Amino acid sequence: MKKLRDTIFSLSVFSLLSMLLLSCGTSSTDVIFKPEMNYRSPQLDFTKVQAAAIMPVNCYSNEVTEITGLVNDGLPAELKRTQVAWKIISYDEVLRKVNDAGLGRGYQNYIADLNTYVTVAGMTPNFTSETKNFFDQLKKEMNFEAILFTSYGFSEVTVMETSIVGAMFGAPNQPTVKKVLSVSVALYDLTSQRTWWVAKLSLRGSQSLTNAELARKVIEGIANNFGKGDLRQL
Repeated sequence: MKKLRDTIFSLSVFSLLSMLLLSCGTSSTDVIFKPEMNYRSPQLDFTKVQAAAIMPVNCYSNEVTEITGLVNDGLPAELKRTQVAWKIISYDEVLRKVNDAGLGRGYQNYIADLNTYVTVAGMTPNFTSETKNFFDQLKKEMNFEAILFTSYGFSEVTVMETSIVGAMFGAPNQPTVKKVLSVSVALYDLTSQRTWWVAKLSLRGSQSLTNAELARKVIEGIANNFGKGDLRQL
């Protein structure tokens, strides 16, 4: 009987350790992420918008081509799926019009302004007169009232972590590589030339997180937060 109790106890301890080890392999940050910073202009008025253009995703640090492509393709589709109030003009339609109308110089000015905004962590982008003129030309060509633009930075950092099991037995910290994705999103009104909504989001996930999973979390994070509170009508 004692041998049976010892066997059961040993199996229980083994099962507990196994569960702890498995739990250590899953990062608690591998979830849809919420904005760390939100700004909503008091001038935001949904009734003045019938169509919004989704600008191509911009990377200001360490671009991952796969992430850029997946977010470019997935974000317009997700916004079309989750809202019916506005017509959504996808990034590829915008790029075609930029090329057809010879607006390449204006687009370059816009990217330069956007990079300056995200790298200095400003609350709202300050666009130059050249970029505002580019927006006006694009608005005339495509008939939309608002622009959504997204920028991200990607990095990999090494952090020292102690697993649950390691902490139990006094094991030293072990280096772990984490993927870090920082995203800035803004909604810009062309009529008032004001930024209506700004959000900054960040995701730190395990090295095993694929680029497709990271892109999906960016898309869901933006769409979910656009669907809540004051922005629920989008």
